[in-house]
Amino acid sequence: MKLMNQTSNIGDNIPGAGAQEFWKKENLVNEEGRTLDFDLHKLPKQTMGSDIKKAAGVKHVISSEVDINNFTGDCIGAGRLKVRLSKGETEEGVKANLA
Repeated sequence: MKLMNQTSNIGDNIPGAGAQEFWKKENLVNEEGRTLDFDLHKLPKQTMGSDIKKAAGVKHVISSEVDINNFTGDCIGAGRLKVRLSKGETEEGVKANLA
């Protein structure tokens, strides 16, 4: 049985008291694991889903969709991209790649 040490910090004896330290981990500071969803507009007619994936410049693309005119097969100018950030990637970096 562990007894409370009256001279130590109270948080040392409470389960889960180190939760704030957990959230300060480097991966959360670098946005690792964060999921982003972009609605894209004014895309060129020849744009394909694979073009958007390449332009994003991230390792993990969840999905990429381009709205296509069924009669002509051309992009109608709109699309959507979902990505998960990896280590060293940021939301600002992805936005800059897609601009």
